Amino acid sequence: MRKILFGVIVLLALLLAAEVGITLLSQHGMERALSSQYGLPSGLEVSINSFPYLISLARNHLGELQLTWEGELQYGVEEGAAAQIPYAGRVNLYDVELNMPSLLSGKLEIRDISRLKSSISLAIGDINQALGMPDEGFFVEDERLYMLSDGEKVQYKVKVIDEDTLSFVPVAVSTTAEGSSANDLYQVETILFYGLPMRSCIDLASVDGDRVVLEISIPMWEGYL
Repeated sequence: MRKILFGVIVLLALLLAAEVGITLLSQHGMERALSSQYGLPSGLEVSINSFPYLISLARNHLGELQLTWEGELQYGVEEGAAAQIPYAGRVNLYDVELNMPSLLSGKLEIRDISRLKSSISLAIGDINQALGMPDEGFFVEDERLYMLSDGEKVQYKVKVIDEDTLSFVPVAVSTTAEGSSANDLYQVETILFYGLPMRSCIDLASVDGDRVVLEISIPMWEGYL
């Protein structure tokens, strides 16, 4: 009985080792393929969440692929020259079916996915620097974005005005005797991004902690949904 139990334990350990080893090799292979195909930074990390992976691979159905990386976006502020701003990218693909012959030849091609969540995020401090403002320019309180102007705390909201353009707009909270709103009294700031990762488009913008999070769509993968 002990020999049988010991044999079962050894077999399970070997299967687990194979599971971990093949998962790591697949992740590294996907990282290389995605970096070369889509111009993502070499620091890209791919995580496969599909256990047991050996069975998922045999069925060609991966529960989730998670891509995370850090890079730099080229941007312009109004008529200013283009510069770089750091960002963090994240993509989650669910129920993924791959083109296995292409994968074996080192190229990652998607055949089908059921859902896609993707975003890039920018630190508030980096946005301040990009807009030529001091570190304390924009700041966050209670998940809301503010700026101090002449000693007054003015709330701002982040708006997407184009697929590659963000605007920071003051929230109209009062009206002067002349009928001017807060939007007329305080400056609107705009950032245009050049070459978003994976040819993506900005859909929504929100504030999360000390970062502005941009929900993006990736048209070349949307067709697989």
